[in-house]
Amino acid sequence: MGTISLIMPARDEEEGLTLLEQEFSKSFLSKRSDFSFMIVVDARSSDKTMEISQNLADIVILQREKWGKGEAVKSAIQKWSENPSDILIMMDADGSYRWDDVEKVIHALESGAKVVTGTRLRGLFSRVEGMSMLHHFGNHGLAFLASIRNRRRIRDLCSGLWGFRAEAIMEIAPSAEGFDLEAEIHGRTRVLRIPVVQIPIQWRRRVGGEAKIRSFADGLRILFRVIRT
Repeated sequence: MGTISLIMPARDEEEGLTLLEQEFSKSFLSKRSDFSFMIVVDARSSDKTMEISQNLADIVILQREKWGKGEAVKSAIQKWSENPSDILIMMDADGSYRWDDVEKVIHALESGAKVVTGTRLRGLFSRVEGMSMLHHFGNHGLAFLASIRNRRRIRDLCSGLWGFRAEAIMEIAPSAEGFDLEAEIHGRTRVLRIPVVQIPIQWRRRVGGEAKIRSFADGLRILFRVIRT
């Protein structure tokens, strides 16, 4: 057992954060005194993301100058590193991930894993409920290409649920600015020879708000990151 911090980047995620707050109060994690939240709120949010984040998080960072998921995560890691916990969890704030699966990630890390990611995808011919056909095939295509590049099977390149031992995330030191963050993490773990444990998780369609990822533009950005990392 050790201390745990969870970071979430958020922009216009009022509905997703509300659901996560409600479900967290009923989860086993809410009973852990060593569990803390850090939310990075994009200053361009136009809903109640900031207010809900202040209710849920121990630390709220306002993202003002540099935009993008990667930039948000970098600012959170920088703040976290001032007083690092033993385990760092990274999760999207749109309500598509569940606390039961966060517990699975934590258990794997406490059992000895250094890096853990949740895998949403079930197979090319088994589309996850709530995922569009475009994203289904796009995710599988990117995972296939990343598997070739990294010389290890990657089941879900773009998962928004990750867990790290403190020493592992410090060594990985992600630098990506946008949605190519996860592709960079996979590439860096290959370079550093850090094994990645992949565990199946239950995914659901985002709750309210609009997806920030641009299918083609960000898909190309992720592909370029796969190639060059």
